[in-house]
Order: sequence, then C-alpha cells, then structure tokens
Amino acid sequence: MKFLKHVAFAAAMGCVSISAFAVGHYSPDQGYAYDVVRHGVMISEKMLPNEDGRNINGPTVIKAPSWLKNAPGKYLMYFSHHTGSYIRMAYADKLTGPWKIYEGGVMDLAQITKAGLSWGPDHVASPEIWIDNEHQELWMYFHTPITPAPKFDDPDYQKKVLQQKQATYRATSKDGIVWTTNGRKIAEHYLRVLPAEGGGFWGFARGGALSYSYDGKWLFDNLKPGPMERNPITFSMARHVALLKEKDELLLFYSAIADVPESILVTHIKMDGPDWTRWTASEPKLVLTPETDYEGANLPMKPGTFGSSKDPERGLRDPFVIRDDGKLYLFYTIQGEKGIACAELVSKH
Repeated sequence: MKFLKHVAFAAAMGCVSISAFAVGHYSPDQGYAYDVVRHGVMISEKMLPNEDGRNINGPTVIKAPSWLKNAPGKYLMYFSHHTGSYIRMAYADKLTGPWKIYEGGVMDLAQITKAGLSWGPDHVASPEIWIDNEHQELWMYFHTPITPAPKFDDPDYQKKVLQQKQATYRATSKDGIVWTTNGRKIAEHYLRVLPAEGGGFWGFARGGALSYSYDGKWLFDNLKPGPMERNPITFSMARHVALLKEKDELLLFYSAIADVPESILVTHIKMDGPDWTRWTASEPKLVLTPETDYEGANLPMKPGTFGSSKDPERGLRDPFVIRDDGKLYLFYTIQGEKGIACAELVSKH
C-alpha cells in the first residue's frame, strides 16, 4: 500500500509513467464501499455567468430549517470557485435537482474585507454550513488568505496565524443570504465540523487534521497526531473531507492528490469515547471513481493536480455527504473542478 502511495506521488512529479495503470491510497481488490446510483450533473459551467463557471468546487448542502424564512428552496447548496471573489449558492426542492443558481452569490470579498479579514483582493472559498437551531442562525466556515497578525494584540494568536498562508474564518446569517464575520482566524483551511458528544465541536481540516473548539465560534485547537496521521497509510495528500457520524464511528470521505485517477474514498474512524488519542482510522475503501464522460472517464489517465484544476481532468474531488429521508447522498466535483454531481450511496450490508 505504501508502495502505491509512493508511485502515485512519483507519477505526479513526472517520475514514472501512469498511462497503463491506476494507483492510489486504496487496494482495488477490496471492491467498492457502496453500491452507487448516479443522478448526474447538478451544477455546470453554463449555469453561471461570464467566467464564474470556469471553476466549480467545494459543495455543502443543507435542508433549509423551518425557521429559515423566505428560503428560495427546500435545499440550499453553497459552493465556490477555487480562486473566486464570492461564495455561490444554488437552491432546489429535491436533492437530485433541478438546481437553480442564486444570482450574485451570498458573500463576497468586499463584505469580508470590511471586517479587516484580507490583505487584498484574492479569494474566498470552501463553505461549510452549520445549522444553529437554538439561536435560529446559520454558521458558515470559509477560507481565505490570513489576516495580518499585527491587527491583534494576542502574541499566541499571532504566532498561530503566521504559520499558514490561508485559514478558516466564521460568518453568521439569519436568512442564509446576508452574512457577517468578525474577521478572526479560527482554524486550518478546508474545515469541516462535527458536534462532540460532551459539548463543543470537532474539526477536520485539510489532510484530515483534527482539532477541537469548545463552542465552534473561536479558535480550534490542533490535536496531533490525529487518527488520520496515526494510520500506517499516509493521509497527508487528502484534500477536502466530508463527515458522517454513524453511532460511534465517523465516516470520513475524501479524495487524495496524485491518485490515478483521483477518486472519492472513505475511511472509518472508531471514536471510542472523548479521548481522541485512542481513535483509529481504517484503511480507506473506494467509493466512486470516474466512470462516465461527465466525470472525466473519457480523459487521459493522470494524477490529480495540486491546487486549482484549470483544465478538465479525469478525477473527482471535494465530497460532501447528506442523509435525507433514510437515503445517503454524495455531492462531489467532476473533471477536477468543472461541475458538481450527485450520487446515492447504498449500503452493501
């Protein structure tokens, strides 16, 4: 398995030929983790104006809570452009579509710059939505380049901020459309959150990096080494993750940079109580790989690219999972970052 990982990385660096075989973080003879029912493309380039659809990534989908007045649809999807100037939103009355674009998006760089959050026009991306039913409020975790540390007086905070070029921030909204943020960095980038049984929130960022916050509003403390880092298989190449809690197990979905082709994988993390040092991550299994033209199956077999996907690729990224009416749905980006598709995952048990 380690050999396959090393071959994948070498292929990404141009050191070996990958035209004749696929390599990855998973063992192909394990088979697929689920039976899959594909529902096709939900968001495509032509649905967005001008150049806004040239890159599409990072979906998060919620069922609009009953208190969310004037929601444009039963379901809301927040997504982004890898280097975009605003967060996109789409809405639908069925998870499988049709989806419609909310014109103009919901939060842009001008809004977050007012909070002193960026040091110049760059990008805002990776929306993660948490529904706070108690206060009838939506939270959005998103990433953007870090705020200049001299803005804050806390030396410890400054030290943590300076360790990264981009980070996660938090915004709030009463209607899902108008958002406000305080401009304070709280976690590593690509954050997904999960409520902890004893209170507070677990966070999983890029690479599956584990963290914890007592309320989800302020700084997430990094917990190292987390279960992804302790696994014998190196998970450092993981991009965005998706989380699904099933009893005492966490299903963590992700794709890995340099897999050939880049595919959606899942690992099971046994959460044996609140002591995270005892959690273990299983060997990943394959969930979905490009098998249709809209996913990129007709494109050359190459490793997934680092960073933004500028041209169509034979690869899948950025998973998000949601359970609705007893069914499990996976949203994911296609051809690298050229659209968002949906599939139903059916348990084999």
